[in-house]
Amino acid sequence: MDIIEVTEDNSIRLTKRIHHWGTTFTASSGRVVSAAMKKGNKFGCLDAAISQDHIYILFSGKSDL
Repeated sequence: MDIIEVTEDNSIRLTKRIHHWGTTFTASSGRVVSAAMKKGNKFGCLDAAISQDHIYILFSGKSDL
């Protein structure tokens, strides 16, 4: 998850980067590059919401949902 800030001049600044594990995938190539997700991957962040003071994350470490 990356937390970003939009500055007064409308540029984007990375504030925080949180990564617990990398995603395992098999890359395909051609005109469109895509990544086929592996069945054993963990889902991690399922949803997020923010308030003025907090960030709320619905998180799952399961690989089967």
